[in-house]
Amino acid sequence: GEADDFHLSTLFALGLLLLGLASGAPFMPKIVGMAKGDVAVAVALLVMLMVGTIAFLPVALPLLVQGTQVNPEEIVRLLLLLILLPLSVGLIMRARVPSFADRLAPVLGVVSIATLLAATVLIIALHWQSLKQVFGTGAIYAAALFSVLCALAGWLLGGRDAGQRMALGLGTGFRSFPAALIVSVQNFADPNVQVMVIVTTLTAIAVLQPAAWLLAKRGSAALGERD
Repeated sequence: GEADDFHLSTLFALGLLLLGLASGAPFMPKIVGMAKGDVAVAVALLVMLMVGTIAFLPVALPLLVQGTQVNPEEIVRLLLLLILLPLSVGLIMRARVPSFADRLAPVLGVVSIATLLAATVLIIALHWQSLKQVFGTGAIYAAALFSVLCALAGWLLGGRDAGQRMALGLGTGFRSFPAALIVSVQNFADPNVQVMVIVTTLTAIAVLQPAAWLLAKRGSAALGERD
């Protein structure tokens, strides 16, 4: 009935709220690179957003949703494992053995793309029954609008440099789904909150990545015409 629909919509809204408070997707630099954006800016932005999420999320969520609490230690542990450790290893290799890093980069690029695709397929397969219930509820449209508005905000604030604008647009459009999932498990027993986090992440990939590729292709074509 209407009460059930309202309850479901509330849970989906909580999923969007969590993603709004959790910034810095682990795969952001890779997607920015694929879209021909400024990878250096993306890496710096990712670190800044990760630190911001760790400091902001535990304070903001209890103020916005009464009865919730966030364990920052679990978020720190996961983000360090997913982001900071691989990033630090890569930067050290780039500084100490640049020739080896250059040879290894193409291989790791293929591995990272394959891993991202495999993770996406695995997430869909594991949550397929729950994800099917989302169709027809309007959640996908809300997720797409949320992702586009977040990306647009970063794009507009990115300055005049196209590479930086691409990095900030994708950096704000893709949210930190690992942090959002951890907090959703800590505070909400209903799986629809977690489903909304997953749906929004998948929708952002489906909407923002093709848009970024299209913009990168148009930018390359414009440069070719100038040459």
